[in-house]
Amino acid sequence: MSFDTVIEQLHTSPKGLSSTEVAQRIKNYGLNKITQRKGPGALGIFFSQFMDPLIYILLASSVVAVLMGKTTDAAVIFGVIFINAIIGFVQEFQANNAIRNLLQLVPEYTTVVRDGAQKNIESEDLVPGDYVLLQAGDRISADIRLTLAKNLSCNESILTGESLPSEKSTETVEVNAVVADRKSMVFSGTFVTAGSAEGVIVATGKKTEIGQISELMQSTGEVKSPLTKSIEKIGKTITLAILIVGVLVFIIGLFRHYTLVESMLSAITLAVAAIPEGLPAVITISAAIGIIRLAKRKAVMRHLSSVETLGSTTVICSDKTGTLTRNEMTVQVIWDGENRYTVTGLGTEVQGKTLLESTATEAKEEDIGELMRAGALCNDATLHFAEDDTWKMVGDPTELALVFASRKFGINESTIRGEWPRMDVKPLIRSQNDDHLTPITW
Repeated sequence: MSFDTVIEQLHTSPKGLSSTEVAQRIKNYGLNKITQRKGPGALGIFFSQFMDPLIYILLASSVVAVLMGKTTDAAVIFGVIFINAIIGFVQEFQANNAIRNLLQLVPEYTTVVRDGAQKNIESEDLVPGDYVLLQAGDRISADIRLTLAKNLSCNESILTGESLPSEKSTETVEVNAVVADRKSMVFSGTFVTAGSAEGVIVATGKKTEIGQISELMQSTGEVKSPLTKSIEKIGKTITLAILIVGVLVFIIGLFRHYTLVESMLSAITLAVAAIPEGLPAVITISAAIGIIRLAKRKAVMRHLSSVETLGSTTVICSDKTGTLTRNEMTVQVIWDGENRYTVTGLGTEVQGKTLLESTATEAKEEDIGELMRAGALCNDATLHFAEDDTWKMVGDPTELALVFASRKFGINESTIRGEWPRMDVKPLIRSQNDDHLTPITW
């Protein structure tokens, strides 16, 4: 639809909604937040560790051992079961908490127009029809149809996997266009890398693209690993074999003129001896060791059985961009037309040096000072140190790489931008006749 049609259908305008209308729409649409379906609590997770055929057999054998007066054997068997349940419970409980934290994607505040005035409100109070103002660095709080876009580009790698920012406009697109091709839309969970824009919210909460992904993640059924299936099969086979052999021993005992009690005790003793009490413990301990090793490499595993599945994997097919990479770039080599310079320090680090490759000495102001200033000034990326002792970065990854390189050279981009204020911007456009970039004529 054209944005005029969208505004008309949502009964809104660039002056925004009234406070009364906002309150009514919150009742109709709910708060703008992604809710996680209520899963099993701590007790539910703990008792789920006992839902296994082999555990059923072990519990039955411990009860029989108590009835036979073998309390020591019963205590050992129950101890194995309890330790197995504790290990599984701790791992699954921690993993559920880690996954719950991944859902915190909606920012705290958004700039909107309400009652004809610009306001900064909590993002969870946004409703369809709200008129939103966006600028570089903003994380987008809902799915928005753009009504105005000025040199706007957004990082949508969380949805599309594309590392390069997507350029936006207000033009209509095909009805069945995929997310990556909806140039007139910006989506919740993504953020603005450059430019400014205005738009109307068309979806909030679980109705957004990121909300629908969250719903799909929570509605997926549990898939049993090959090991779990094998253990269940072994458990059923052992149980059936024990029952058959136990009945045979009981019948043979009666035919050999044993008393009823003696025949029953013989059958029960054989059944207890045939149960592999140590198997669940061995499997759990082995999986726990694997979980610990993966945790040291920052891998979150929800279930212990997932370790076996991952261990038996031979081929992993994945899209590199935005999945295996961190969407970060680093300047490593600089060339001034005559000499090569090596920049040390990787990733988002300001610690590093710029060294002349031939002599391994630090580069001087008269060597590449002008080049480094140009990289910092012809740049829309920003960088500052946050309260949580981390770098707050806003902008295109390529431009951020230039900012970090200038910092390593001793140039603070914020300071020199004040000394050399930008007067105008002439963006590059692609010529219709060739693939060369041509400056816009003003």
